[in-house]
Amino acid sequence: MAIQQHQRENLVSEATAYRRRALICPQGLNFRGIEIRELFIGQRQSGGWSLYLDETPVLQFNARRALRRLHLQGQLYVAESGRLILLVRGSQGGRIQVSRLPMEESQERLLLAELSALVSSIVNLLSNNFDSNWLQNRCPQEDSKIVADCANWLNRSHEILVVAESPSAMA
Repeated sequence: MAIQQHQRENLVSEATAYRRRALICPQGLNFRGIEIRELFIGQRQSGGWSLYLDETPVLQFNARRALRRLHLQGQLYVAESGRLILLVRGSQGGRIQVSRLPMEESQERLLLAELSALVSSIVNLLSNNFDSNWLQNRCPQEDSKIVADCANWLNRSHEILVVAESPSAMA
């Protein structure tokens, strides 16, 4: 975890861990009552995809379509043995300390159901209601293919999101 947190990088030009990426300004996508203005989708070399919805939430999946990391409202959750663990930063004596807090099972189920509904909305938007005018990159044909591939990949995901065994992109 970084000592200081900064606003996210320009994902289209700087997020080189994503070999394929596209930025979309969708219409009609909401999360927790807030309209999403930007949706960044990126695919890692390992095959996993990440979804950045404005600054939050950020969902990161491994190649097996399991949720490996989640950034939500300033909090970072990581996958560990199929469960979500909240990482809480603190400092003591000028040193950063990270506490690991497992989510209660009932809270985790509710959160996963909410995120599953969000992913379903994204799939529907990208598959059925997509407008190529929403693309913000310079290569609309390639970006449209990235959008279609991401929608197909997400559509084959589990009905309710599954948590990965680890936060690693390679797991």
